[in-house]
Amino acid sequence: MRRLNIDGDGQGDLAGHGGEHRAVFVYQIESYRYWQEQLGRDDFEYGQFGENFTVSGLADDQVCIGDRYQVGEALFEVTQPRVTCYRVGIGAFCASGDPGGIALPPPGPGQFLTLRLDAAPGARPLLRSYSLSGAPDAGSYRVSVKREEHGAGS
Repeated sequence: MRRLNIDGDGQGDLAGHGGEHRAVFVYQIESYRYWQEQLGRDDFEYGQFGENFTVSGLADDQVCIGDRYQVGEALFEVTQPRVTCYRVGIGAFCASGDPGGIALPPPGPGQFLTLRLDAAPGARPLLRSYSLSGAPDAGSYRVSVKREEHGAGS
């Protein structure tokens, strides 16, 4: 394990993968089971969603930024919420016809979403984190964007 990635693990889309705060991608076995049920498939293999570690029992709503986990001699710290690669996410959601199927939970204080913004043709896409700001009972999420004169993604 290195500061920017795992030896031998290169990322094809460095705008959304790799780097100091995205060196490792973790995905839960429970998510595999969910997609098996939703898509009516049983042929998934661990690592299929691009993760470096497939884990059990570390649900998204139980793991927090700053939590630390030891794997062998390496110590890992959670630095960002898990965000499935948009290519994987789009394929899975389109195939299932259902982008979630459950009501949105109300946003919590300080909660944010990481969004991929398509820039001009030929330009690299931008990944930005935006604060959730909608009413808790709205049934949808709203993001707040700080407008800056020369700010990319504002």
